[in-house]
Amino acid sequence: MIADAKLNGSVAKGAAVAHYMLNPDAKINDDDVKKMQASKGAERILHIETDHANPILIGSCPKKSAKSFMNGVLLWNRRNRPGKKPPQSHWEHRVVSLHPADSKKLNPKDACDIARESLNIAAPGERPALYVVHGDKEHLHVHMLYSTVNETGKIYNLHRDYRVWEAAMEVLEIKYGLHRVQKRAAYAHESPLREPDGTNPKASEFRQIQRTNEPSHKQKLRQLIQETIDDCKSASGAERFSRFMSSLRSKNIGVSVNIQSTGRVVGLRFHYGIFSKRGIRGSALGKAYSWPKLASTIAFDQNPGINTKILKFSDHRIIEWVNHQHGGKQYAAEVGTFYNNKVKNSNKNHTLPSAVGGSSLGSSESITPHFPEDCPEWMKSYIRAIVSAANAELARVHQKNQELAAESIKIVLQLLNAIVKSEINRLFKQAHSKQPSNRLQKGVKHAPTEKSRQFPSS
Repeated sequence: MIADAKLNGSVAKGAAVAHYMLNPDAKINDDDVKKMQASKGAERILHIETDHANPILIGSCPKKSAKSFMNGVLLWNRRNRPGKKPPQSHWEHRVVSLHPADSKKLNPKDACDIARESLNIAAPGERPALYVVHGDKEHLHVHMLYSTVNETGKIYNLHRDYRVWEAAMEVLEIKYGLHRVQKRAAYAHESPLREPDGTNPKASEFRQIQRTNEPSHKQKLRQLIQETIDDCKSASGAERFSRFMSSLRSKNIGVSVNIQSTGRVVGLRFHYGIFSKRGIRGSALGKAYSWPKLASTIAFDQNPGINTKILKFSDHRIIEWVNHQHGGKQYAAEVGTFYNNKVKNSNKNHTLPSAVGGSSLGSSESITPHFPEDCPEWMKSYIRAIVSAANAELARVHQKNQELAAESIKIVLQLLNAIVKSEINRLFKQAHSKQPSNRLQKGVKHAPTEKSRQFPSS
């Protein structure tokens, strides 16, 4: 079990949260309520109970019942703290979520009783409380909204109270034979294995697992990366990193690297599934997948020069640029227009202008790549080098066969993709052989010379 979604605030906000609890589909103008509605999908009310408040039936008017309950909380707090300073927040909200396996063996009344018991452990004493069980047979969670003042007038306002709630969850899991959550900060002192490592699902992820009864997107990606790590450990130190990157490619997992101006790698994002576009930080998958830890595991520092080049050429943003409408495709279209005009004019003396400066046709006719927003300088250098290599190859094609060059849009796109793949594969081989090199040595068909395919050294 987990206890999360802590909320507190004004009485009006409390009424809005209670209204949501009693009618999950209600249109409520509160940001926290909107977040809960967005993350949970369709919700069903299965059971309602109250303590020290008028009973609420499932058929009751949700808005009126919510307002009546909050008025009762306000009255309780004033009655039990006469002449004293009122609490900073009159109420608090929590959600106790049950593991899917527990949801199958507990009914809504059982879930409600366990939630009430957890509140009595974390915040002892009598107080008004509203319990609403949401979900279905596959996933149960209990919303609790309760007064922060007990019958003695004591205010519940614990420092770092998540540890108290974690302890309450642990006690009840053991007492009722429920699924045990292993990674808990409250019990990290007992064993390093209980120290949270970032793999515990967050609230929205946990609810997704409950709804679908399947691993979350993070869990699926984490499993694939872990399989890749386990596979590369059998390789020698010098080959381990290239094996890791090659295995990621075979699983269609992209990476994008965060490199400081000094050239030091400080972070890595993974692109896969729903994370394909923006990627997800390795540290968001768990401490073991943060860059410092991962770099040590896959022996990045055994050959940092070549391994950094592999990271750069394998960067998801470069591969995305090559096939993007405003990247490689736009560049290919401009080159195609250029060559089509040359074929029409039957001017065999012109050559393709360089994309990295210098052109026999003058700067007004030079064709340069368009870079994406926030493109780091190292990536611009690599894109320019890739385009330069494609330019040189296409110029040779044009000299041999003008009609073929007229189909240059398709050819350029093939060249850009082939050059990137060729350089990645060459760097993999170089990492294995430990032979230093600063340029492409083998390329695509009709490959340009080594000199024309010079790439940045870092």
